[in-house]
Amino acid sequence: MRSNHPWLYMQLLICTVCGIYGRQEKLLFSTSTKVKEVDMDTGVVKELANHSSSVYSIAYDVKERYVYFPRLHENVIERFFYPIDENVTFEIVVSTIRPFYVAFDSENSHLYWTEYTSSGKIMRSNSDGSSLTTIINEHKPVALALDTHNSKRVEYRLHNYSINQTSKREDFRTAGY
Repeated sequence: MRSNHPWLYMQLLICTVCGIYGRQEKLLFSTSTKVKEVDMDTGVVKELANHSSSVYSIAYDVKERYVYFPRLHENVIERFFYPIDENVTFEIVVSTIRPFYVAFDSENSHLYWTEYTSSGKIMRSNSDGSSLTTIINEHKPVALALDTHNSKRVEYRLHNYSINQTSKREDFRTAGY
């Protein structure tokens, strides 16, 4: 689906929430400045969080039940507890340089992210932001995905521009962790 709004970014995350009322299927997604959920049974959309800056991705920790999201222009990664019936409280987990994309490994309680700079990196920390580790130094890494079941690998995508910026190429690469 194409959007006529260049400012609209969407990241989808399906969560199964088990509570007092039984199993519920929720779809979490981000738009330009908001994180929302859709109840897959009723179709009801609920706004969970509203920011003053763009949200390019979200990740969910199924064990500790936190939603993580990068704030590119504020140079931080924040999280909030989910599911929640009250107001969302944001907690800064990591201060870093231009975090663009996040992924979470719930099995090992590791947060991964890309630093979108010309001398960018793919980084990892514990769920609380401690033990920062550089996985790989790479020019402008954008997106990443974790393969935690078959092998310890990070799949990531790069944006590469020619010197005159008339052509754009996207590369997909792999790094072990």
